[in-house]
Amino acid sequence: MDPGQNDLLEAMRRSLRATVQDMMSRHDYRGAIFMSSKLATLSNNAPKDVFLLANAFYLDSQFARCFELLDSRGLAAVDVRFRLLGAQCLMAQSLYEETVALLDDASAGGVAGLPYETGNAKMASAICGVLGKAYEMLENFERSSLWWREAVAQDPTNCEAFGSMMLGG
Repeated sequence: MDPGQNDLLEAMRRSLRATVQDMMSRHDYRGAIFMSSKLATLSNNAPKDVFLLANAFYLDSQFARCFELLDSRGLAAVDVRFRLLGAQCLMAQSLYEETVALLDDASAGGVAGLPYETGNAKMASAICGVLGKAYEMLENFERSSLWWREAVAQDPTNCEAFGSMMLGG
């Protein structure tokens, strides 16, 4: 492919990404799914474009499809954003043990630190919050409380974690 064709292809991908973002901002999730699936194909399943598709599935409450997309491509190991989105899909399907298995590696020290680097305190807090909720649903209140506290320690503005701690979660 010559440089001119590469530039044209990249311009098309940028345009499609903008279109998908616009559709998502207008809550046209079905349209965003359609366009982002074309974008993912056009970009040879580039992780950022697959993430757009997965996010559109999630926003359209297609949690099983979202998780399957992430899982089938092994993307949870690529980026912590994929892992968090996958965990949120599992939580939405009431698959709490699977959520814990995806996020919590007890052999890595548990609350002392996540078994993977997030590079972002708010992202780490969100992950800790999902773990807190999952353990709460599994009625493991000791672990739940530990993860809720870690969520607040990572990000004091995490209202869900703070509220759960105040309610005894």
